[in-house]
Amino acid sequence: MRVSAGHDGLFSVVRLAGRLDGEAARNLSDTLEDALREGARSIELEMADVEYLSSAGIRVLARFTEDLSALRGTLHVVAPSPRARAVLEAAGLGSTIIAQSGLPRAANPSGRFSRWGLPAVDARFGSYEISHYSDDGVKCGLVGPGGSTLGQPVDAAAHRVVSFPKQTFGLGIGALGDRYEDGAPRFGELLAAEGIAAYLPTEGNRVPDFMMTYAKNPPKAVLLQGITWRGMYSDLIRFSTQPDADEIPMAELAEVGVEMLGADAVALAVVAEMRGVVGASLRRSPALLSAQEAGLTDAAHLRERISFTPEQAHHGTTALIVGIAARRPDPLLAPYLRPMDATGALTGHFHAAIFPYSPVPQRTVLLSALLDRLFQESPLRDVLHLVHDDRGTEGTGQTGLLRGVCWMARIDSTEMLP
Repeated sequence: MRVSAGHDGLFSVVRLAGRLDGEAARNLSDTLEDALREGARSIELEMADVEYLSSAGIRVLARFTEDLSALRGTLHVVAPSPRARAVLEAAGLGSTIIAQSGLPRAANPSGRFSRWGLPAVDARFGSYEISHYSDDGVKCGLVGPGGSTLGQPVDAAAHRVVSFPKQTFGLGIGALGDRYEDGAPRFGELLAAEGIAAYLPTEGNRVPDFMMTYAKNPPKAVLLQGITWRGMYSDLIRFSTQPDADEIPMAELAEVGVEMLGADAVALAVVAEMRGVVGASLRRSPALLSAQEAGLTDAAHLRERISFTPEQAHHGTTALIVGIAARRPDPLLAPYLRPMDATGALTGHFHAAIFPYSPVPQRTVLLSALLDRLFQESPLRDVLHLVHDDRGTEGTGQTGLLRGVCWMARIDSTEMLP
């Protein structure tokens, strides 16, 4: 099987020739996935020279037809050979996948597929479309002391056991479970969203773990320090890169959210296709450090306790990101946030759960349904605290996004959890 692919206007065109058997089906799947990674949402398959089409090939075509439909895109077969047409029709795909003629063309000199053809607000790196659903805000709860946990011993009495049902979100340092004693050896980076909680244990091989809601029993976590919020998101942003931009910095997305809501502080939940991630995670549980060890904050000791990405990592993945961004945060909330720009005017705190690449739907979709599918069908690779390192050429920069959806709501009130 010979496979060639290229951009033609707003489409990705894939030409096939030869036998589309099991081995070729794998190559075709990789080719189509690469097109999705680059933002293609309308794909044309030219199959005039296909001599043989097996069920393995049919399965790939059916899967990507469904995936593209969910992304508000299309996959069409143009001018299939008689043998290919016969198999497609026998498999029930003839009327849905075979185009009667070539697809209409539209000029796109950039060759990129980041535009969705929707009314959008353009920023420096990204294009954003916002949908407003309600005027409601969310309530924010805080656990443990604000500021960095480095350099100070853990106050075990400050921990809280937090339940994360639907419409409840959070991030911080913690562990799944409901007993401090069980969580103490493994406290690490944690996030929660829509009835799912995930974290990176600091014991063993540091393999990420997660818990979903089962039979109305939501996951529970022991938080040493963190932020939670509950309520419905009021607005949805669909975003993609500008034609001349390689990525959208996380700080720009956060700033757009704050500006669009006109709020002092906003809560965000993002599902995005990533260019790369800049972050950090604990190597050792803070609960296991003695007061003397906790006070040692020189570079050598920090490297033993914290892992940093030396540059953007997890390229070409999909991530769930939850967090807070603020211009003028409540005094209670401010110590839990970190600068997101050189001036320090924009602050935030974000954690990310990393998955293998999965295209993000470009239509309105329920966050809970999207996360259920992501956690059930994709292996969780990592959980990180996102870092903004603006030290110029010496720094690692910040997390970069390609396209995705962002749910957001203003923060109406903040309190310490009892």
